[in-house]
Order: sequence, then C-alpha cells, then structure tokens
Amino acid sequence: MENPEYALQLLETGIHDRPTRFAKAYYVHPDEVVPLMESCGLRTPSLVGCEGVVAGHEDKVNELTKRLEYAEMVLRGYRSVPRPV
Repeated sequence: MENPEYALQLLETGIHDRPTRFAKAYYVHPDEVVPLMESCGLRTPSLVGCEGVVAGHEDKVNELTKRLEYAEMVLRGYRSVPRPV
C-alpha cells in the first residue's frame, strides 16, 4: 500500500481530499445520504439505491480483522478498474 496513513484517514473520516485519479469526494454511510442531500436544500422523494464498493461482498469484508486489510482490498479493487482512454 502506497499510503496507509491516508487510507486510514479515508476510512475514518470518509473524506477524500487528495484527488489523483478521481475527483474530490465525501463518502457517507447509506443512512447519511438523505440527510446530507437535504442539508444542501435538495428534496428526496425516495431513495431508490445506494451501493458501496463492496456491495454484494459484505460477508467477506466482515471477515477481515484488520482495518488495513480492508483498505488494501478497496485500493486494489479501485486500481483494477479500467480507466477510460
């Protein structure tokens, strides 16, 4: 892992403030989506979907015992996605 300290910060705060390959972002738990959007003045008639990067693999993620193992898995997954040319 290139920067384990930053990976831990990302996991702990949800704030990605060092854009390199993707835009600056703020990650929230699905329960926080509607309150976050509505705090910006948006109206939410219905939240129809909100999936994280490990959706469908929660059982495997929950087996991980160390936070860095999880961060490494997420970063490996991100790096494996083909980039548009």
